[in-house]
Amino acid sequence: MVTTILKDKKKIIAFIIWSIICSLFVFKYSFRVSFPVALFSTAFFNIAVSTTLWLCSKKKIYISNSVWLYLFGGITIFSIVIFQIIPVQNIRVDRWEMIQIFWDAVHQGIYPYAVHSPEGNYPGPMPIYFLLSYPFYLIQEIGWMSILAIWLLYFYIKNRKITKEKNTLIFILILSSITIYYEIITRSTILFNSIIFLLYFLNLKDLEKQSKSKFYANAIFGGIIFSTRNIFIIPMILWGMKIIFSKQISFLKFTNWCLCFLLSFAITFIPLIAFDSALFLQYNPFITQGEMLIPFKHIIIFIIATFLIPIILRKKFDVIFLTTLLFFAIISYHVVYSILNIGITAFLYCGADISYYIFCFPFILEILLRKEYDQEQNNNSCYASLQC
Repeated sequence: MVTTILKDKKKIIAFIIWSIICSLFVFKYSFRVSFPVALFSTAFFNIAVSTTLWLCSKKKIYISNSVWLYLFGGITIFSIVIFQIIPVQNIRVDRWEMIQIFWDAVHQGIYPYAVHSPEGNYPGPMPIYFLLSYPFYLIQEIGWMSILAIWLLYFYIKNRKITKEKNTLIFILILSSITIYYEIITRSTILFNSIIFLLYFLNLKDLEKQSKSKFYANAIFGGIIFSTRNIFIIPMILWGMKIIFSKQISFLKFTNWCLCFLLSFAITFIPLIAFDSALFLQYNPFITQGEMLIPFKHIIIFIIATFLIPIILRKKFDVIFLTTLLFFAIISYHVVYSILNIGITAFLYCGADISYYIFCFPFILEILLRKEYDQEQNNNSCYASLQC
């Protein structure tokens, strides 16, 4: 085991989840060649990565930041080449297409959420998601969102106060993640959205010590960021429960923060309502995404569980770790549900979208990056912090 970064159970579990996610991607796409190739590729991937990390950890090998800079630059060049070789029209993943038809509709004066692709799919993400993608729509290459996500990861890791050896191990994990290359090739946007949210989320601490302007600016900005993907309701609920149990700030003040957050979120929908209020009631992200992964009643169960788990655990729960587990559980439920209803072809070809697992990726990295803590830290740490 890679003892340098896996010194507690949470890190081990996070690493296992990372391995499972990458293995699913390797197996699914190598299965397109043959079943034996899929088995061999999956086994080889796990052995190769584990062996490399173990050797680096054992011999305390590290690679300088300048080398990593060149490697990430090389991935950028590789991505640009891929954009030329593989046109978006040949890609079955339709996130780029949803962005395209959304903004094409806006430019034509058509209510965008009521427009669908030739396959019958409607735009599902929330307004700010499309606003963030607009510059990339203008340059006609959504793939640059994936490149930007990779560089955000680079600077996110580079600016952490960790040893060179640990820095090397984390970068190896990133560059060996098949999900990174999937994002680039398919012009996916999940990693970009997830990193943006995590960077905001990690700054939600010490609210009581913040100035009034920063306090409410965080709430306003949070509502805007939340208006990208509705799955981020999970970490927001967990964080809110943590704040309530820790009594870091008064309940009234926290309620004001939440109201400001929700108002900011609601305001992002005003342009759509003004565009066509009647169509908004028929076509909006809540209706479109309500049944996209799993039936809405099942989603409600997960939301209830998100509230109940902190109540059961009280103060002793880790927001980032629990978010990772719930994200992984929800997407796994979606995959299993699709397989049970459609068959194994749902996983191997179409029906079960394993790309949603990428939402877990930045949170897994955050778990692996944290400083190891002993039993005393578990018992006496600041419960209001996301790092507990």
